[in-house]
Amino acid sequence: MKHILKILTVASAMAFCFLVVIWPVSYKMNLSRSLATGKYEPSDSIPLPAQYHLGFEEGGMWFYSHPTPYRGSIIGMSSTNDPPPFRWYWNVGDFGFGHEITFGHEHLSERACDFPGIYFRRFWWFDDNPPYTTLRLSLFYPVFLSAILPLLWVLRRRRLGVQKS
Repeated sequence: MKHILKILTVASAMAFCFLVVIWPVSYKMNLSRSLATGKYEPSDSIPLPAQYHLGFEEGGMWFYSHPTPYRGSIIGMSSTNDPPPFRWYWNVGDFGFGHEITFGHEHLSERACDFPGIYFRRFWWFDDNPPYTTLRLSLFYPVFLSAILPLLWVLRRRRLGVQKS
């Protein structure tokens, strides 16, 4: 058990160092380069299994399922003959989450979440294609979480050093 804690502390310290370096660099990265040039160009992202991508941009960590992350726009149009969508939302001010299902000709399920530093959208048309998913997480959260174990290790060592003196 002691060795696992040491390994987790070292891994957490390495992640902390990586994130502290990538945070200012993320402001120079571009995940939507193909939109600006009008032709498809690889973005500054890391391809992951199952068609997903991981990227860093503007102080955030992006996890998305298509060539570019979804940043908000019209995703579909409904007809006046379509039945009203099922909507479930929970909001406090500008923050909250929700789920909307459109039963019309598009059969679309949309999930959304907006909290400080967190942006999530998932669109799924009821067909065989994978859903369009985007998650943006402010780098503050992983930097803070990855600093906890190394900080506890330093405080413990400092306390043990004071008790020995």
